[in-house]
Amino acid sequence: MTWSTRFTDAIASEHAVPRFILQTIPIIGAVTAGVSFATHDRLTASVMTRDGIGTLPIIAEDGIRVQGARLSLREWSMHLGGFTVDVISESGAFLSQCSRGALFELRCGFAGFISSEFQTITIGQLVGISRSGPGEPWTLRFRDLFSAMQSRWTTTTAEQELFHTLGTTTTVANPYTAGAGGALEVASTSNFDKPASYDGALQVSTSGGDWFTTYSGTSGSPVSFTGLPTADKFNTDQQTAATSDVVTEVGRLLGEPLHIFAAIVTSTGLGTNGTYDLYPKSWGFGLDARFLDESDLNISAADMAPPSGTKTIDLLVEGAQANGLSWLLGWMSDFGVWPVLRQGKISARPIMPGGVAVFTTITQTPARVLKPIADGDIVEIEWEAFHPDYIGEVESFQTSRFPVGAGAAVNSAAKTEAISHLPSLSTRLDPLTLYGSGANDVMNATRDRMAEWQLRIPERIRVRTRTLYHSQLVPGDFTTLTTKLITGRLESTRNGYNARRVLVTEVTPDWTGANVSLDLAVLPDKADEFD
Repeated sequence: MTWSTRFTDAIASEHAVPRFILQTIPIIGAVTAGVSFATHDRLTASVMTRDGIGTLPIIAEDGIRVQGARLSLREWSMHLGGFTVDVISESGAFLSQCSRGALFELRCGFAGFISSEFQTITIGQLVGISRSGPGEPWTLRFRDLFSAMQSRWTTTTAEQELFHTLGTTTTVANPYTAGAGGALEVASTSNFDKPASYDGALQVSTSGGDWFTTYSGTSGSPVSFTGLPTADKFNTDQQTAATSDVVTEVGRLLGEPLHIFAAIVTSTGLGTNGTYDLYPKSWGFGLDARFLDESDLNISAADMAPPSGTKTIDLLVEGAQANGLSWLLGWMSDFGVWPVLRQGKISARPIMPGGVAVFTTITQTPARVLKPIADGDIVEIEWEAFHPDYIGEVESFQTSRFPVGAGAAVNSAAKTEAISHLPSLSTRLDPLTLYGSGANDVMNATRDRMAEWQLRIPERIRVRTRTLYHSQLVPGDFTTLTTKLITGRLESTRNGYNARRVLVTEVTPDWTGANVSLDLAVLPDKADEFD
């Protein structure tokens, strides 16, 4: 469930005055502070007070500042923003309840809303508290939720790295013949872990070289990994394994890319935290599943899936990730997809075709073209001919599949277009780590979704709207722009923009000023070039 109809109706009004509640989020195994703040005294006592705190401190007028999230085009990387909250409290007694690293949600409502009707507008991790002097408000500083995923939320140092349990080793107890399949007898299977729903992965180091394989389970008599395939896996060739050869645990992530993402965000190892609590404890962050927008995420998963063939990917993780966020954003950006915080919940957006003419039959869910922008919405607007994220134009774009192992890269067929601007750049490759019979389906679909945005230099339009209505948008959403306040460079926009499809690349809501600043990218119609 996302924002309520009553809330979206309220943010569309120029006269609505928002009010706020800031309170902590309990996280499994994480630091939690039992504190809450509000902006006014009309809420029920159960929200205004907490045991041991008394009357809640008050959020200062104009005391909310939320930084926007921005998408970098071509690289598909997100630059995420935090927020600050000014709190009025003479005694400062609430400070003892605020642990650094605790997660908070900022909720917003309007006159007449009861506390349960307030909607979450952002989530962050407390990183600092400051004050400029006596009588001044206390400023609480939060980094955004995704930046908080650089490490797992736990006070146990040894458990902070994502996949911190990976790398367990054992040795071969009885020789294994290459291609035999079945059981691999070992000294121990203790501390080897895998999801319950599919086969795990192993690395076997032999005199003939290292190779990867899968296993379905374990046995205690004899001690062994069971269900090994006879076929080679992960682009490596099975080798005969001798007694005492080393076997190493490897993490295997199998599924559609955004379902893997959801499992990493919510998994606790218990299987009780929503649909995607599928992974061992060390493979996930354990965020409460109520903050995951499953329905919206599933729309994005459907949008980025190949039109036919295999939708799943198969990733191997060979050790702990010191920076879980960098690892997560890295492989997601390879597939042209990134995480977003949409209406107070985690989701994701894939890049989709955005121009007048497209290179592919891939289409986007119609419901995703939403929140049109017209002259009546606009307070300020600025146009730029060539988007600054592009240093040049390329005439050829391919995706490349780099399997694990020693095999050569597999390139997709190229998408090409004539150069219209200088400087011109060489063929651009987007590398993916993929393997399996359906890998080419995902590789080609990724190419098709990205192609227009790699081959053309979009225009950039910056808009400030007069209400909070467009705060519903996130980087990666498409909307339409109809305006005569600016004109474009090409014939099709000489008289303004008429329901032109635009990609939202940045959303910065001013929740106390009740307006939203948007960055938009507009692909040119190639037929207009040089007319």
